[in-house]
Amino acid sequence: MKYLILVSMLLLTSCIQKAIESVIPQKDYKAVQVEKVKSIAIVAFDVMQFQPTGVGSKISGHFATAQMASNMDPVENELAADAYGYLADQFKAKKVRVISYSQIASNANYKTIFEVRRHDQKEKMGANHFQKPFVVKGILRPTNADYLLTADQIKTLGKELGVDAVVLARVSYTSQQRDFLGLGIANIYLRSDLVFSMFETAKGQKIWFDRGFLGTASDESIGKVSGMENPETIQKLNRSIAQKTIENFFKR
Repeated sequence: MKYLILVSMLLLTSCIQKAIESVIPQKDYKAVQVEKVKSIAIVAFDVMQFQPTGVGSKISGHFATAQMASNMDPVENELAADAYGYLADQFKAKKVRVISYSQIASNANYKTIFEVRRHDQKEKMGANHFQKPFVVKGILRPTNADYLLTADQIKTLGKELGVDAVVLARVSYTSQQRDFLGLGIANIYLRSDLVFSMFETAKGQKIWFDRGFLGTASDESIGKVSGMENPETIQKLNRSIAQKTIENFFKR
């Protein structure tokens, strides 16, 4: 009986997932258009850093709200710059020219867009009590990637920057529990996922996107109690986990 219930739940979950994907596609790759891209600009990028809450898994509502508020403000951080550079390197390895972020940030039209979006309250959404947004100086965050830039803005940036496509991406860190030890305790591992979008600049149309490419979790545990993960271990693993996720995304 339990087996039948489990099978029924799995089938129901699968059907729900397929229904959602039929309405909101989770990924797409228009090979013909993507293969024509010989130059890009990564115009929006951030890293959602995993942050231990410090109070265990049963966090109180008041503390979660306060923690979320403090986490909403983005911070310029080397981890974001490193991941941005590593993403650029993957394109360069495929002989695609990549405009530097300093060239993008200094473009007058881009700076105008950046200032408008920076003060937009929606730009601060997407954080929660266990993540902190890290950004690259002068570069937009990819919040609501489908609506961040209009088709006309994409076309204009394409002409001014001299690129075939623009890219918007986010590296998002989460924790993953496995190896359950009983009494609600399990080994916790760090994982980073990638959200990715590419728009061609001739018409401003999306030609490649993945709403959540799941990266591989770390081999080393970052803790055993949710909320009490080791910050030093997380710091040590951050770069390699992000790089592995980005590499695997391009290997598919």
